[in-house]
Amino acid sequence: MQEEAPRLSLRWIVRLAILALLAAEGKMHGYALYKRLLAVFSRARLVSPSLVYTVISELEKAGMIREAGFVEGAPSGGRRLLEITERGLAYLAEQGGLAWRLFADLATMIAEGEMLARLRLGDYGGLLNIAGDAASTAERFQRIASKILEARKGETEEAT
Repeated sequence: MQEEAPRLSLRWIVRLAILALLAAEGKMHGYALYKRLLAVFSRARLVSPSLVYTVISELEKAGMIREAGFVEGAPSGGRRLLEITERGLAYLAEQGGLAWRLFADLATMIAEGEMLARLRLGDYGGLLNIAGDAASTAERFQRIASKILEARKGETEEAT
């Protein structure tokens, strides 16, 4: 039976983003996670240090991330390194697909609406920007799909 979808919230998005960063990049400290999220959300000013550190604390309590060492010499004296756990990987695998499909559908809907609005307004430069952004996003998804297919091919070859 499929689990009910979570209520969409900024906290849920930040939770998935932190887990995704730790899964992709390996061990990171909280400040590095905050800076990466700040860069991604910079256009909307959605992320604050308190939100990021609150979500980190929740993820630790839930057993989805754990301490994995310490970086000496940081301005505050040092920073705890964090890593994703098997439980965090399982959560990311379960919820990640739901998130990116939701955002892809939403982005497509908005892009199509923006395209029609710019077309009616005669904003052809804006139309070119949308086309460039869409092409760039498609290329990024293509790279992800290629990596998945390569990994899957390697697994099939090992099994035979």
